[in-house]
Amino acid sequence: MKFCHIFSIFLPFILASCTSNDTSTDVIVLDDFEDSSISAIWKGTVSTSKEFPAHGKRGLELYSPEKQPLWLESEELIKDWSKYDYLKFDIYNPSPQLYYGYIEICDELGTDEQAEFHGQSYNWQKVFLNTGWNHFEFLLQNAMVSEGDRPLSLDKIRKFRLSFGSIDHSLYLDNIRLVKGEENSKTASRIDPRDCRIVIDDRYVYPMLVGPEEAIRPSPEIVQLRSAAKTAAENLEKEVNIADLQGYQTLYQRIPLITADIGLGIRNKLVWFQNEVEETKMLDYIISSCSEASKEIEIILSTHTSAKSAPSIGFNLKFPVPNKYTVPFLAIDKKSFISEKKPFGRIIV
Repeated sequence: MKFCHIFSIFLPFILASCTSNDTSTDVIVLDDFEDSSISAIWKGTVSTSKEFPAHGKRGLELYSPEKQPLWLESEELIKDWSKYDYLKFDIYNPSPQLYYGYIEICDELGTDEQAEFHGQSYNWQKVFLNTGWNHFEFLLQNAMVSEGDRPLSLDKIRKFRLSFGSIDHSLYLDNIRLVKGEENSKTASRIDPRDCRIVIDDRYVYPMLVGPEEAIRPSPEIVQLRSAAKTAAENLEKEVNIADLQGYQTLYQRIPLITADIGLGIRNKLVWFQNEVEETKMLDYIISSCSEASKEIEIILSTHTSAKSAPSIGFNLKFPVPNKYTVPFLAIDKKSFISEKKPFGRIIV
């Protein structure tokens, strides 16, 4: 009877421990920058901002009015990162330009001098900033020091640093955290399928869109441009084939075909060109270059047809009109095309 009474007292606690989904111990937020003033643990070209928060209402702005290199550093974070799988943080790049930055993590097994000159820290240019939001996942358990002779000592972390070159505008950083396993929504940053996700696995970097792919729907304008670019490339390929059959040199007209193949088949799969602004530039170039090359081939073929029907007097040679892609046939006079070296006849055009 006494046992039943004791068991009934502890039963709610036992059930709570079995059914609880609390994962607070699996995430340590190093800083989410929600205070109006920046914490004293951070040094660098930084201030708090409400412009582009990834989590909450505030974030960190990196900016230098003197256009000095942007950087952020702390030597007062928790030291033991060994139980966590990821170091996560988010950076917003408001510029259409791609930027690169360094991430440095120092442990207590190497001094600043050893870290700087002997590679005894993790210090690589692995922070790739695409336009818009970039969500970083640094795989802690795979991290080696730059020299490659030992793993990073995750239970003795003493410094964390991000640095960039001279940039004439702000970058926005938010929600620096250590995560074990799957992150819950309470601490996770806001994401969009078109945002860039960057996984840093020691020396390897894997940029990708957050996705999934079926959630990324192109605008009607992009769909129309894709169709027009494909049609322009197909038309140019037909023109090139016709010119080849007639014995014409089409080396330079094939260049737009190569660029179209790269743009439509390879480049559009790279995350840097998967935003609609960059894709629009690429598709516009494919359409204009392929269309221009097609017109040039049409001019060559039509000129050849006209030359065949032209009357010839005496000893005449017939060649297609040289254009900016073809090598002139010893001709310097556009009107008569008389050879400078050997005036053996007139080239009829």
